[in-house]
Amino acid sequence: MYCTGCGAPIEGVSFCTNCGTPTQVKEIGLQKFAWIVGAVVGCFILGIIALSFAGRTNDGSATRHSDSQRSPTDAPATPTPTATPLTASLLMREVRNDVTPELIAGNASKYVGSYVLIECQIRNVIGSGDDKEANASCTGVPGQGNESALVITGNVGNFDAGQTVTILGQVSEPSEGTNTFGTSTTFPTVHMLFLNPSLQQEQTTTQSANDNTQGNPEENAIIAFYSNISQKNFDAAYAGLSNAYRSTTSRSQFEAGYATTISVDASAHSRGDEAHTVDVVLHAVDSKNGETVHTTYTGVWHLVRGSDGTWLLDNGQFKKTAE
Repeated sequence: MYCTGCGAPIEGVSFCTNCGTPTQVKEIGLQKFAWIVGAVVGCFILGIIALSFAGRTNDGSATRHSDSQRSPTDAPATPTPTATPLTASLLMREVRNDVTPELIAGNASKYVGSYVLIECQIRNVIGSGDDKEANASCTGVPGQGNESALVITGNVGNFDAGQTVTILGQVSEPSEGTNTFGTSTTFPTVHMLFLNPSLQQEQTTTQSANDNTQGNPEENAIIAFYSNISQKNFDAAYAGLSNAYRSTTSRSQFEAGYATTISVDASAHSRGDEAHTVDVVLHAVDSKNGETVHTTYTGVWHLVRGSDGTWLLDNGQFKKTAE
């Protein structure tokens, strides 16, 4: 028992011996202690519930900060480089005139990835929907090599038997099928990219591009760069890079990046913009695991002037388009 006036303990008396207050007392018992503990626990639980709803929308989904709410230190997402679209004009520069239907038919896998210009007479079209294929007898253009049987894939649904077409395409992995004897086999295949390209227009465009390359110093810098790589003249190639590029890539690292490269053929077309952007198509030949691999890349180089006024390759963005 405790005095209600001063809180002093009072047991068995009618008044407080400390302050004289009559013995109207209060008792601190287990019931009141339990109530206090319960109140504290209840507040704690309510706090957890409130936190669980913080940062969520009325429909219960998590909120997302807009760009205007981001911290200035948040790094923006790195944009994906956009590759230069393939056009008939660009591909005409990459056509391998030495790869004829006769060679493709003789070794269907060897020339996978090569761009070819062929003339074909359609025998028939098989399949349905987007899976149609055309069987054709083909020669190189103009009339190179012996006539050979190829499978043509792509947008061939409108072909008619007996129709003669000129195809700008790419050698694909051999198609699987069954021969006239019912035996499973593979067939040399070309995927059509462009139908009946205007050869005169394309050749004029190609010649114009070559003429421009002879007189355009930005394009010349790129052609020379890849020519030096093909000739294993890595000192000269490395010297063709900007100081900013070389500050992030050592001479040895640069050469190591071309350890498997046999050759790189490049075609370049300057946009003539203030960023000194040049569209580039690369046809690389590499030796990997004892095999020769042909790969095509499209992209851009941005160039800057060196201290002596020459153009240097500064920043390249490329995407593999065929292998």
